[in-house]
Parts: sequence; structure tokens; C-alpha cells
Amino acid sequence: YLEQVVQNLIQQYPQIDGIHWDYIRYAGEDYGYNQVSVERFNRANGRPLDSRPAPSDAAWSQWRRDRVSETARRLYIRAKALNPRIQVSAATITWGASAATTMAIGRIRRPTAKFPRLEGVARGRHPRFRRADALFC
Repeated sequence: YLEQVVQNLIQQYPQIDGIHWDYIRYAGEDYGYNQVSVERFNRANGRPLDSRPAPSDAAWSQWRRDRVSETARRLYIRAKALNPRIQVSAATITWGASAATTMAIGRIRRPTAKFPRLEGVARGRHPRFRRADALFC
């Protein structure tokens, strides 16, 4: 669906010079448990198809991060194929450890298995800074 949205935007508005991903991550640990995703994860990891991985399952967490990275990469490739001059950027997370930061891609820190890089799927990163006492809208 997102690829179609990107394609439509670029084709319908040829003067567009950039696409920015403001929320390219899961909203928390409880997201991503749809039947198709869980079955694909279980099949890929040799687990019973009807089992449900725990949010703390390291393999499940990595699976989810990989799906977000794949989506970002696919969208980047689609955008560049339609308009090689288009800029692609993302708002990355910079605040402390939480469900959002552990599931995010492109976190501002040394890349590890837990916090992978954007790996060439965005040309600009715009860190999202929050004060500890700020309200989230």
C-alpha cells in the first residue's frame, strides 16, 4: 500500500522534491502481531505456526526491525526509480530506551543488532528531540 502512495504522490505531483518518513517504526511492543506476520516469523524460525512470540523474544524483535528496514528500503528504491532527484529523509528517535526506541530504525547511536542503521534508505535524518517533561501529542 505504501509503495502505491509513494508512486501516486510522485506521479501526480512531479514538482515534489522530497519525501519524509515521520513515523517509520512500530508504535510499541504490542504492534505487529497480525496473523500473517506472526506466521511468516514462525515459518522462518522453524516454530509452530500458531505460536505467539513474546515481546521480549530477541528473534521476534529483530524480525520486526528487519521488516521496518525492508519497508523503508523498498519505498526508497521506488521513489528513486520514479524520480532520481527526489530526496528521502526520516525523523529518527534520539531519546532513551523504550518500546519505541528499541523498535526504531536509524536511532542516533553506534549501530548494533538492536539499533541498526538506515542503511542507505534515507539521505537525511532529522533527529526528534524531546524534553523529559514534554507532553506527547
